[in-house]
Amino acid sequence: MNGSICEASSRVCHHFRARSPELVKEIESQAVGFTTIEVCRTALEFAGGRLWLQFDDATVKAKAKRAALELVSKCMIDRHEGGIQLLIKEMKSLADYVG
Repeated sequence: MNGSICEASSRVCHHFRARSPELVKEIESQAVGFTTIEVCRTALEFAGGRLWLQFDDATVKAKAKRAALELVSKCMIDRHEGGIQLLIKEMKSLADYVG
């Protein structure tokens, strides 16, 4: 499923980038920022009743939190240059990491 989300996101951005590159760059930057802050809130358990990253096994939970916060760290600052492609790259590397 992760591959299809990444592929669809990439295609949508590519389609619109051809028509308005500066606008899409700003939209990508904001979208990646929002995504990473939500990942951070969830990993740190500040996202209310969201059940993502809720694992019974403490080792698995710690590994999942670490992976989520690494994604946040890699994407939050560099999102202005890397845009959606940076997020997609990091999502794919996480899929390889946990898969």
